[in-house]
Order: sequence, then C-alpha cells, then structure tokens
Amino acid sequence: MKHPNAVLITGTTSRTANMPTSTLTAENDGVSSEKGTIPAEDEIQQTLQLILKSPSFQDSERCKQFLTYVVENTIRGKTEFLKERIIGIEVFGRAADYATGDDPIVRVQAREVRRRLRQYYEKAASPGPRVRIDLPTGSYLPTFCLLSEPSPQADVVDADNNVGQPSLKARYYQVAIFAALILAVLSGVAAVHIWPKQHTPTMEERFWAPALGSREPILICIPQPVVYLPDYRLYQSYSSANPQVFRSVYDRMSKVIPFKADEKLKWGDFHPAEDLGLGVGDVYAAQLLMGYLAANHGRVQTKIGADYTFDDLRNSPSILIGAFSNPWSIMLLSKLRFAFTQDYPGGVSEQIPSGRQWHEAYDANGHLVRDYAIVARLLNSETGQFTVVIAGSWAAGARAAAELVTTPDSLAQLLQAAPSGWEKKNIEIVLEADVTSRVSSPPHVVATYSW
Repeated sequence: MKHPNAVLITGTTSRTANMPTSTLTAENDGVSSEKGTIPAEDEIQQTLQLILKSPSFQDSERCKQFLTYVVENTIRGKTEFLKERIIGIEVFGRAADYATGDDPIVRVQAREVRRRLRQYYEKAASPGPRVRIDLPTGSYLPTFCLLSEPSPQADVVDADNNVGQPSLKARYYQVAIFAALILAVLSGVAAVHIWPKQHTPTMEERFWAPALGSREPILICIPQPVVYLPDYRLYQSYSSANPQVFRSVYDRMSKVIPFKADEKLKWGDFHPAEDLGLGVGDVYAAQLLMGYLAANHGRVQTKIGADYTFDDLRNSPSILIGAFSNPWSIMLLSKLRFAFTQDYPGGVSEQIPSGRQWHEAYDANGHLVRDYAIVARLLNSETGQFTVVIAGSWAAGARAAAELVTTPDSLAQLLQAAPSGWEKKNIEIVLEADVTSRVSSPPHVVATYSW
C-alpha cells in the first residue's frame, strides 16, 4: 500500500548531481501526473543506511550486500550493471560463465530483499524515513518514493495581533494537545504489555507456520538413489585397446565408456557405489528450501539417504524430497488421493474409481518435455508431525515443486483458491511443468484435494 502523501518516481532513476529535478515525471499516488521532485541522493543514502541497520536486515549480510549494490548503481546511473548474471558475479562471487538457470542465487535473494523491505516499512516508526525504497517484482532496478512533508503551520497571532506570541487560548490548546499525546503514549504502552501485537500473517507464513513454529529443527530429507559403477576391469579392458584413455581416476569418474550398442556385458561387471548418487532435482530443491527456511528464521537439519529413519520423522517436522528414491515419500503418498504411477510412461494418478491420470511426455529423441510433481502438506501425518512432501517424477518436477513453495507470490496465488480454513487441513497438489533442456518452466496446478 502506498503512503497517502507519496510521490512515486517512475522509469529510470539514474541522475547526476546537477540534473534539474523538473525533468522527471512523478505520479502522486497513481491518480494524477505532474512534475515532481526526485529524492536527493543523500536522502536515498540516509534511508538505505537506516534500512541496513534495521532488525529486518541486520542479520542478513547477503540481503544488505544485494540492496546496497542495486541502490548505489541506480543512483549513479549504472543501471546496465543490474542484470542477473552481473549481480551474481559482482555480489555473490559467481564465475563469469556461471549458468543462471542452474544457480538461482540472485532471484532467491531478490525475493528475500523484497520481503524484508515490506517488513521494514510495516514496522517503521512514525515519523519514518522521507524516502521509500522498493524492488519491483521481476526487476533488479529499485524505485524511490519521496514521502512529502506535512504543510508548515501558520504563526499563531494573539488578540493584540503580535506575531509569534501565542495567545492564552492557543496556550490552552497546546496544553490539551500535549496531554492528549501523553495519554496516547500511555495507552500505547499498555497495549504493548496487555494485548499481543496484531499481525495478519501472509499466505506463505500460514503455509509454513507449523514448521517455523516448532521447537525442533526442520528435518530436510534428501534421498540417495542406487548408483552402479563399472568395475575397474572394464576400464582396463577398454584402455588396452585404446591407450591413454581411462588411465586416471578422474577419467573413470567423469567420463562415459563409449561401448558399442551390441557390446556384451555381465552383471558382475558393475558394483553399487554406496557413497555416490544424489538426484540433481532433489539437490536443487533442498538448496531452495534450506535457503528459504533459514531466511525466515527456521532451524534446519539435513539428512541424506539411510541417515534418516522413521524415528527421526516422528521427532520433528520434516520435508521429504523425492519420489521413487525416497521410501518415506512413497509410503505417505501411497495412502493419499494422488500418487505417482509405477507404469511407463510415469506420472501421477488419482487413486479413486475412474480417477484421473497425468502422464509424462517425451519428444522424438526421447527427451522429457513434460513432467509432473506432487506437493503434500500434511498437518498430522503418520509420523505424528507436520510433514511436507516435495516430489517429482524426474528432476524437473522436483525443481518446479520446490520453486513454487519457496516463492511467496506463486504460493500466495495458489492458496487464494484453497478452501476456507485450509491452514487447518491437509492439502495435496498436483503440478504440471513443461521441460526444456532438462529445466522446468514455472508449473501450473492441474489438481488439488484437501481434507
């Protein structure tokens, strides 16, 4: 919500110290358009420092670095530096050729900065800062909103028309105002101590409240699928016919043996690698969830593969990542409305008579082009604890599901259509996502069920 006296500076906010302010167009609360005054650079800097030192930002160095970078580059006119890749390199130390699609650090941090800015202005004392700094959704270019000052009061004139000397009536009026202010302050102090502070929780806060409000850390369970490695003898056999190939451990661990399609191999030529194997989509989902929960003051504990048991799930709220590689996900989902199908092509099926089915899709080359995922929010599952399942048929589905539950705007849009009182119900959601080069597009909901 805009400040009632706000002057919103729109468009590119780059300027120089000598730029005439009358050249910038301002919108007063979105109603009329007239020439306005852009906040001075020192006012923006003062507001920035207030924000960085506030409780909303003081515990997050990354958020402070991000906000400082985008604000200072904007007021210096260097908006060409406000690109995702450049921010990732300059602020977060990523390599120059890093893949922004695989590493969402900038997008995740931008969402967190937006959330903390909203929190800062909601809690800002009155009178607050003269400038409001916002980071519009979908952009890394901040906007600066100048909050206008109240009109100066006229001098008080007494009965003898002496300017600057308040009359007796005016003095009584001042005393009355002072008394009213004292009463208001005392009432405010009483309200703080007697009544709890009122706060309307957001959709995301309501979704994650059972986990974030737990005394126990939130357990994130990452599955470890079985991985088989060729026996060393296979590499030796291939190297004997192809000298200088697969001689090093690096080659054997990172390159594929180019066997012919009709090459005959025995089962004994392979062995399970118990210390290898994590799904790309599962790791990506875990990374997003850990970052999101930690940023929202959640205590997080991670366990991988066989390191977590049913007893662990009974002792704390948990997030189960993965489908077929996670036995606890499969166990819980098998008893719910929607579950993953075991047939080919895979997908999700509705476990009721004449229930719906959604199947994966592949192109002519066998590449996945459509995947499905399930998000289940269980208030009191068989573990007796709050449990969330984030699972996809493949990596793309798991990634899409994790992005949905860690993106406040997407989660809020999804839950707006949820039934009344959904916070106290179990919810299961089926997601569909298109896939390009193994990366999912933003998912959309194809089915929901609550009970």
